[in-house]
Amino acid sequence: MISPYGFLAYALLQTVTICALFVALCDIARRAFRLDALMSACAAAVLLGLLGYLSFWLAYASYAMFGVAKIAVLAGLLIRFGLLVHQRRIGDYRWLAEPLLYTSLFCIAVLALGFSDGGLSHTVLNADHRFTHLLPADNLTSLSVAVALRFGENPTSLLGDWLLSDRPPLQTGLYLLLGLRSHVVAYQVVASWLQATFLLGVWAIAIGAMLPAAARRTVLFACCLLPVALVNTYFVWPKLLSAAYLLLVFALLFCRQPESCSARRASGVLIGALTALALLSHGSSLFALIGFTIVVLTFQT
Repeated sequence: MISPYGFLAYALLQTVTICALFVALCDIARRAFRLDALMSACAAAVLLGLLGYLSFWLAYASYAMFGVAKIAVLAGLLIRFGLLVHQRRIGDYRWLAEPLLYTSLFCIAVLALGFSDGGLSHTVLNADHRFTHLLPADNLTSLSVAVALRFGENPTSLLGDWLLSDRPPLQTGLYLLLGLRSHVVAYQVVASWLQATFLLGVWAIAIGAMLPAAARRTVLFACCLLPVALVNTYFVWPKLLSAAYLLLVFALLFCRQPESCSARRASGVLIGALTALALLSHGSSLFALIGFTIVVLTFQT
């Protein structure tokens, strides 16, 4: 059993680390491809997702090799973030403070509510009934696959009648990459932060729609009060992670029109990559993508 203070310290350390990694990825994308703020954030989300997906397959092939690669990737990105701070270039990314703060603070608030009143003694085992009626054990699927990979077991034998391909592996890969510990509480913290990134998608739409700062923050705060956000940020089946990628696709498709050919090509690549990552998060994103396709074809004609 973990103490409340130990949990809070770990949750803060884990979320700060993830945010630092995200800022470093955003800096890499912005400097390499000369992207604006919105496209830089989308590119950072794509890079993080690709690293998570590669982490899954590397762990599947060789967990020992994955462990070495993970240390190298995290160390490199944290050094990059440290250089941003040392060179006083971190101020160039003040605009990222808003979405990352909303995401992280909402994640920690949901975890505090979920683990309150003795919840830490049950960790993720109470997520299936904490804020709603009894739900299936889908929130544990990504964790069970990660544990199987760690111990060299075949993860397909742990899912009952389900095939591993029925549960896209992105959340498993991101937990393997981002988790600072191999522990059920670490999984809950990382996975809850990933679900809370739907707020990053909401922010992207608000930025693309050029909402005033006060209106944008009001929208973000209102989204934090949605019951579906509370339930699905704690019960960590990766539906909100999929929604985060879809919202970024929505922001690029409908909220902005790049002027230059290079910017349009970059936007198209990002839309394709974000769409793929949404599908790799949860298959239900296909229904939203069908709707997107109909709308795009309608307005183009």
